[in-house]
Amino acid sequence: MLTYDSLQQDFEDLISQAVVDRLKISRADKNTLVVDNFLIKKHKEGYQVFNPKRRPLAVLFLKSSALSYARSISKGLWSTTIEIQQQDQEFSKKYIDALIFKHAIKNTSDSFKRELSYIRYEISSTKCKAHKERLNNIFRTLFY
Repeated sequence: MLTYDSLQQDFEDLISQAVVDRLKISRADKNTLVVDNFLIKKHKEGYQVFNPKRRPLAVLFLKSSALSYARSISKGLWSTTIEIQQQDQEFSKKYIDALIFKHAIKNTSDSFKRELSYIRYEISSTKCKAHKERLNNIFRTLFY
């Protein structure tokens, strides 16, 4: 069964130190990455992207989405930028839905509610995996 902690970890593994070095991404400090003069900082809701004048542009759920967003803006790929935002937003919705259903599966005593929550959990996880794969493809296109 697919767990969402593993999905999140898969994305975080994409941005390990070795990958950061390979992709020509620099670190300004512990929580800040720099991609083509765009800053990416950890935010309470995900990762915030700042333009070169230090004005916030977007808050994205995944680090790889934030990196792809900054790279697509620097290359002038506006349709890709919109797609990244949409896929990231859908991923975050499905991820949170899956967490809610997983919690319901663990804590309900009613077998009908448990089965219904399990079905919804599977639907959310499948959709989440599809959004993750689309974001992975965009990331690979922009960085490799």
